[in-house]
Amino acid sequence: NGFQVLEKLNEKGENQPPIIVLSALSKRETVIDALKYGVKSYIIKPLKPEWIRKKATEVLQLNF
Repeated sequence: NGFQVLEKLNEKGENQPPIIVLSALSKRETVIDALKYGVKSYIIKPLKPEWIRKKATEVLQLNF
């Protein structure tokens, strides 16, 4: 699942790319858990394509 992927990425620990999670899961605990893994943003489905572009632009501006 996605949390296993985040865990593996954290194990590497070097040069982590900014991660934006797109999920249908909206429970507060799930979002908090994702953020603990270093996720830069968490977007809940359904959404409009322009929201993805906007969030990606925000995250990339913060990291580069």
